[in-house]
Amino acid sequence: MNKANKIIKVLPSKKTSVNFDKDRTNDTNNIKNILSQFEKKCLLEFEAGFIILPFFETDYIFNKDNFSKIKNAVKDTVNNVQDRWVLHKVASEQKIEFYNFSVDEIGYKAGKKGSKDKPNELLSVFDINNKKIFNIKYSNSWEKIDETDSNTVLGKIKTLDIWQ
Repeated sequence: MNKANKIIKVLPSKKTSVNFDKDRTNDTNNIKNILSQFEKKCLLEFEAGFIILPFFETDYIFNKDNFSKIKNAVKDTVNNVQDRWVLHKVASEQKIEFYNFSVDEIGYKAGKKGSKDKPNELLSVFDINNKKIFNIKYSNSWEKIDETDSNTVLGKIKTLDIWQ
């Protein structure tokens, strides 16, 4: 059984087995105690500070209609951290340095009504008129890629000298 599954087992599978009473937080099946046990299990399985669980307002936690949202949010957090933790362990044992880049914008936002230009955090591309092309997916010709743009992943990689 992997680490994420060991932690997720702390969460009850059914909402009916959870107590959502604010006045009975000492009960072992109270949502506050369950989330506290979940956090302790995270610390036990992973290193301190490796998992940052989502924050929920007190009123939100004690509303039984939010249980599935809370459960999904903490499960997703643990599953996402597990991949990063494995990579961290392999890199530290093998004495390998690795970089992790997080990208929010990829040059466009696709929707039902078409796409909308957005900033591109991956790379900077320009057309023949030296006009920046945001939506690379629909461009027909590129004239130049700016490898030195430090606001992009490509620029950061070139600056770090990890790729030639």
